[in-house]
Amino acid sequence: MLSPSETTTSATEKRNWTGLGPYLVLVAAGALFFAWPKGSADPAHDSTLSVLGDLGGQLRYQRRVRDSQALAESCKTWSCHCATVAIAHALDMDARAALTSLLGAALRMCPNEPRLASMRFEAAVRSGAKGTEPMGIALLAADSQDPYALYGVALGKFRAGSLSDAIVMGGHATRAGRGYPAWSLLGLSFYGQGNFQQAEVAFTEMLKLVPEDVPGLFHLALARHKQGHYLAAREGYLHVARRDPMHVETRYNLGVLAHSVGATDEARHHLAKLQKMPGAAPSVKRLEEFLATPNSPPSVGGALREVAGTQP
Repeated sequence: MLSPSETTTSATEKRNWTGLGPYLVLVAAGALFFAWPKGSADPAHDSTLSVLGDLGGQLRYQRRVRDSQALAESCKTWSCHCATVAIAHALDMDARAALTSLLGAALRMCPNEPRLASMRFEAAVRSGAKGTEPMGIALLAADSQDPYALYGVALGKFRAGSLSDAIVMGGHATRAGRGYPAWSLLGLSFYGQGNFQQAEVAFTEMLKLVPEDVPGLFHLALARHKQGHYLAAREGYLHVARRDPMHVETRYNLGVLAHSVGATDEARHHLAKLQKMPGAAPSVKRLEEFLATPNSPPSVGGALREVAGTQP
């Protein structure tokens, strides 16, 4: 049975230094969106401004122009509202260094801001902190529809391998408005159960909110691949390859997919592309072996895992 590669790596991790040029330009441009009160000489303020500029640049690099503009509008000056908007985007992108800075600044300035406690809880779960479950229970006892608390609990269940509980809590998080991270988590949970049809539905909903998200596009293609929807999977993988030409697993899967339907020349084309990618040697070897022995499909390349910025 065909076993597409399921190990994913973030676009940022895979991009070489040459490819970082446009991103760095956008980060610098992002900093220009934000103003600061005249006469402020507080180094902490300067650090926070730098973090906001970096977030704006990342949003623009991900083609989330509307979110970038909303962040700029909310953060013309540093305020509690700006802090919560920025923290929300940092959570969505799993930008942990930014979260540490923003949460620290927000807790000093507005410790009683609504949702700040649940945002802090979600950040703790994302970081892998131990003993967070009681905090989640207390937050949901106070507000059963808190989207960040629901997502944090769902993520904890997912990481503990309790996929049924993750699906229940992830569903609540989507209905509470936690947005595309909740849909991503729901898709990953269904995928982990082997329910590829429901995983496809969840990733489709996620991509309605972030249409150009590379991990979401990859996971949608993978769910379709697992269902045997090869044409749709091929189109999805090609979309990923256009967005992130260095996405190793996408190129590997395209080679496997082409060979499985007898398109040998196309499979060789994808192998040649894969051979030019930094760090792709293990995938190159697996694909070469698969193309040489079509009756011995390759083993799955590892468990489907979370990808920074798009999912848990």
